[in-house]
Amino acid sequence: MAATLSLSFSSIDPQNHRFTATTTTATKTTRRFTLSTPLHKPPNPHFKLSSSSHSQSQTLTDPFIKPGKFLTNSEITTLQYLESYLYSHQLKSGTVWVRVMRDSEVDAIVCLLADSFAESMMFPKGYIEVLRFLVKQYLIERRTSMPHMATLIAFYRGNGNGNGDGDGDDDEEEMQLAGTVEISFDKNGANANLPSPTPPRDSPYICNMAVDKSLRR
Repeated sequence: MAATLSLSFSSIDPQNHRFTATTTTATKTTRRFTLSTPLHKPPNPHFKLSSSSHSQSQTLTDPFIKPGKFLTNSEITTLQYLESYLYSHQLKSGTVWVRVMRDSEVDAIVCLLADSFAESMMFPKGYIEVLRFLVKQYLIERRTSMPHMATLIAFYRGNGNGNGDGDGDDDEEEMQLAGTVEISFDKNGANANLPSPTPPRDSPYICNMAVDKSLRR
């Protein structure tokens, strides 16, 4: 499954006030990034990302997405953990990094989700900009539920030579945005309008997953 969306917009479907879909396609646009850390070494929490589609560089030290409410000490601790969370996995073809979305990456995630959804539903091109606007509003609204939920993003960089040794700078490919997923950790972070069947309110739940088309198997 390449993309699973369960966004909720009251302005899209006046009958059930919910717009959901499960898709098998994702955006055709490849968003590439560069990484300052050698491929064969795990990145530190401050590795830099720069997008070819945006003039402003992106780093792990960019302003972290903050919820718009007062937090308890426990919630602050959890938020700090999410801020520093960084997962990496070495594949034969390259390396994958996963962390929480930053402020500067919202637009890229909006394009990935909206374009994937529009393609699966065969929406006219003129509707994509409207869908992107709605998706962005959704992401902004959902982030106020942190740290009870989080939007994760994945980056991928191939070895280039395909042999998995990561030997030499010439072998390294550019880093690119690979995918995204939304995770609700408990009932406080749960989406109010999830598609059926409704998951347990106080259990982790994954939705709004999208993978770049160029990286799907």
